[in-house]
Amino acid sequence: WTSRHRGGVATLAVLLMLLAAPVIWHLATRPTYAVREYIKGIDDIKEARYRDAIEHLDRAINLDDDSVPFRFARGVAYQRLGDHKQAEIDLSEAAKPLNNPVVMESCAYSLLQMPLASPGPRLAARAMYAHLSKVADLSPETQLNCAFAYYDMVSVIPLVIHRCDAALKTRPDWQDAYYLRAIAHASEAQQILQRKEGERDEIKLTKSINDARLDFERAISIGPPSCRLFMDAAGVYRLPSANPPSERLQQLLRAAAQLGMPQSYLRALGDKHGWSEEPWFQELDSLCSGNSTLYSIPTYQDTFLTPPNAELVDAQLEAYRSELELVPFPAELATRR
Repeated sequence: WTSRHRGGVATLAVLLMLLAAPVIWHLATRPTYAVREYIKGIDDIKEARYRDAIEHLDRAINLDDDSVPFRFARGVAYQRLGDHKQAEIDLSEAAKPLNNPVVMESCAYSLLQMPLASPGPRLAARAMYAHLSKVADLSPETQLNCAFAYYDMVSVIPLVIHRCDAALKTRPDWQDAYYLRAIAHASEAQQILQRKEGERDEIKLTKSINDARLDFERAISIGPPSCRLFMDAAGVYRLPSANPPSERLQQLLRAAAQLGMPQSYLRALGDKHGWSEEPWFQELDSLCSGNSTLYSIPTYQDTFLTPPNAELVDAQLEAYRSELELVPFPAELATRR
């Protein structure tokens, strides 16, 4: 039969090849299973379906544990869920090449969300911001995040002040930047006060206290002030001595009491400075009656840290997507097509 219909057989073979060619081309060129799971994951991130995104990205990472795009995407999903411990693990891996500002900034942000008592993450965040400042222009929000990374280190107070100054140049009248700079000036004053009286630089001490007060007052004037801002501002009005308590100190404590200052915190101040029996203090104590602990007041992380720019992060996820769709993966990752 085939000998009698050779022409027909050849035609049929050509037709089958033409029909099969698009399918073969699609199978040969479509993204690997891991990349397809990545694409599903970032699509879920865009729609705020973060847990679904993590499931897809888990499957992608199981096939390629070292993939920067996969790790970055899952870190972003955890970060937006508020799980910074898991986010930091993925983002630290993704940031290791130290060549992508968006990835580094995302990593540093989650590192700073770790408990303040944990020195390791803060040291890692400082290193990340130090490198980031060398390779990219920092936004005012990133400048303040960087300042926060150092604010608890007395030895680098000038760096904190410098970063706050840089943030305010680009974003003037920013309450949080004045607030953090005020804390830095107050820390500088505290550092001087810890020295023996004959060894203190009294001129520098006076300047630090005045600078702190000016910045606190500016932050309060921008408003609306928080309870913690009033509490911290009151602290600098206790320097160099809290006795006798100034009228402004009493005003600040009263404002903090009205916003929820814990009664236990106020009473600790009264015991420390001998105010407990004074009428103005007893009035404040009644205002604080029933106020809960400091845990009800937003943390410094909540106050000062700004999340990475969502548009830049989403753009980076899409850039990785484009790269992954163009670059073929090794044969061992091309399974489960």
